[in-house]
Amino acid sequence: MPPNDQIKQEPLLKRLYVFTGKGGVGKSSLALSLAHHLARTKKRVLYLTFNQPDNRRHCEELGIPFRQLQEEDSAQKYMAHKLNSELIASWIGGSHFFQSIYKMIPGLSHLIFMGHLLSILEEDPQLTIVLDSPSSGHTKVLFESSHNFKRIFRTGVIVDDIENMHCQLRTNDFLKIIVVTTPSLMAIQEGEELVSFLSSLKLPLPGQLVINNLLSRTIADPPQLHPYLKSKIAQERDVLSRVDLTTTILFPHRPTLINSELVEELSPSTEVLL
Repeated sequence: MPPNDQIKQEPLLKRLYVFTGKGGVGKSSLALSLAHHLARTKKRVLYLTFNQPDNRRHCEELGIPFRQLQEEDSAQKYMAHKLNSELIASWIGGSHFFQSIYKMIPGLSHLIFMGHLLSILEEDPQLTIVLDSPSSGHTKVLFESSHNFKRIFRTGVIVDDIENMHCQLRTNDFLKIIVVTTPSLMAIQEGEELVSFLSSLKLPLPGQLVINNLLSRTIADPPQLHPYLKSKIAQERDVLSRVDLTTTILFPHRPTLINSELVEELSPSTEVLL
């Protein structure tokens, strides 16, 4: 038996991992790779997307359980739960009046989506969801909308649901938000602003900043290196000198197009995100 201090401690798994960031920063590659890592280590995991193109083909190739939710699905599930009738919920949800109201009220779809997502986790206590969020703005609205509706309604069924939602989200080790960015000063500042915004909502783990696509972590710096690459690497190192690296995770440059080989290669290194 190895000494106690040499026994590798398995990371404490969260119930919900949310990957967010601007388009093109590599959040889908990281989200898929973490879901793949959990699946191949025999964890119950669900890779989930919302109102965006899914990665169904890659999930099927890699054996990652997946699901794509649409606004209408979440709304009908919520109403069916409250009315105890999928038939009535389907009839109401299909009406033009409901669809108009649903689209007119900003943030309502995000509130209902979050409720649907948490209900999936409640139904399976062993499940971990990896949510591939469409954008930083979507993540802001997703977590802010419940606070806005709580102030609007103050009391009632929706407020009771919001209280339960906040209780779940603020439970220690339930949620982790991973903010993915690229190695430029402006992009990192945007990521830090998102982390600060999420902190204002009093979430227990408001955001882990991940700087992705670092050439300086991929390419050596020999004298014959192309001047453009030398300049790019120098800029990256200057940016990193301004960042608190003790609270930031760095990932090297990889191809931007998602493919199964990339996900398999990246998968083991995503354990650091747990």
